[in-house]
Amino acid sequence: MAINDPSYFLTNFKGDFNGISTDDSGYGSLPAVEQNQTYVAYFNGMAGTGPELIDQTALFIKYLIDKDGNITKPESDSTALLNLYSNFESGKTVTVLPQTATQTAANLIGDHIITDMGTIQPLVITETGSGRNNFITTMSFYENGSFLNGVPNIVNYYFLAKHNADQNATNNYTVRFNTAISNPNNDYNTTDSVYGIPFSTVTNGAEISFQVGLAVQSTDFTLAIQASDDNFVSDIRNLPIESFPPTVDPGANVNMGEVYDDLYYYIAPPDAIGNTTYHFIRTKSYAFPNNTTKIRVRLPSVTSTIIKGGANTAQTFFTMTSNYSKVQTITSSYWDGATWPTSSNTLQYLTASIGLSSVLNNDFIQVTPTASLSMSFSNIILPANILPGDYIRFEYDSNKQSRIYNVSNLNNGKSILAITPPIPTGSRLDHFVIYRIVKDGNYLIVNEPRVSGANLTGFLQPKYITQELKDNFSDIVNKLEADGLLT
Repeated sequence: MAINDPSYFLTNFKGDFNGISTDDSGYGSLPAVEQNQTYVAYFNGMAGTGPELIDQTALFIKYLIDKDGNITKPESDSTALLNLYSNFESGKTVTVLPQTATQTAANLIGDHIITDMGTIQPLVITETGSGRNNFITTMSFYENGSFLNGVPNIVNYYFLAKHNADQNATNNYTVRFNTAISNPNNDYNTTDSVYGIPFSTVTNGAEISFQVGLAVQSTDFTLAIQASDDNFVSDIRNLPIESFPPTVDPGANVNMGEVYDDLYYYIAPPDAIGNTTYHFIRTKSYAFPNNTTKIRVRLPSVTSTIIKGGANTAQTFFTMTSNYSKVQTITSSYWDGATWPTSSNTLQYLTASIGLSSVLNNDFIQVTPTASLSMSFSNIILPANILPGDYIRFEYDSNKQSRIYNVSNLNNGKSILAITPPIPTGSRLDHFVIYRIVKDGNYLIVNEPRVSGANLTGFLQPKYITQELKDNFSDIVNKLEADGLLT
């Protein structure tokens, strides 16, 4: 069977949802044997789960309580977290008991089906409203680990300066560059060879990379990239430098990705007059407080130095780039379609477009759409690395929500998601959200809407608890109240 055939997944992949499973079989396995549970939980608040999960309620878990009244706080990777999940499994029934008889949230008191447990984190969003056509037609993504998370007003820019004539350098010499290109078109002074940073990097959280390459004939010199906020009148500082091996000619294709020792300025080793060597340095900076910052390349100390131009122009340059260039934009349609596998009425395949496939499971994070934030979506902080067990929903319709059963790639480069249950034919696929329930034990989500303004604290009991826990429950509550722990 060819990997390009979606039915390949039915026989070659096993569901492995990203949750804690008592038998390690993941989603789609047979249910665990029903048994009496030995823990209850205390919750001290509630909230709605929209817009990711529509018309459901998250209860804030504070304690897990055993049959003797001992309390533990569920934490990631802890035994308490494992006990919490084994006692309150998705799809099982939980009984919600109010802490006092006077609390009002009548629709939440009693038995409910557990949807999931954990914190909701969106992964991919196009949704901007509840209408069928309320979605964005362009999404932007950035590489995980770059600085773009939460940055408004994304700007893609660069600056490049070269020179084409030999220069004789003296002490405190500002390196002259004859030509400069910048995008957007910003302040470059060709007389002083000074470039103006176009905005406050503190406000925008921007990371700027500077690189200098010089072809020189010299016995000795020091090299610095300098910044100033008053046009070099008094405020002058050398930026920390990462240097490259000074005596190696990297040729036309300079690899600027390798990092060497950090220096405040670069000191070149002695070199015989008449020989031309190539020197390369770079720096990154995060702290330009305003848009008046100026940058220049300077030789604070030189001895008989000639900066070469002409044929060596490719090795003599000053450039500025930013990680904004890592933004990748994709446009709709985001999906090639939904298909049914052979002989299945419970599973469906979604084939992503080439554009969407390029960012799924490649460690890219979506820039959260402004209109989606206005809908109260959380800011996206996790990469769009889709896992079995993640949720996908279309058209802001709770009846068009599925769980992702499997994720893989076809040999044509497109990603394919196996989802269950299937969504109706004719659904607007470009209007969607993918999100994950992160298994941190903070929230238990029940399939019941929160009434606006209502609040509730109390206890969560599995449907079937041991007789000992049932007999001790009232005494446990009284002791916890006397100890001041139920707040």
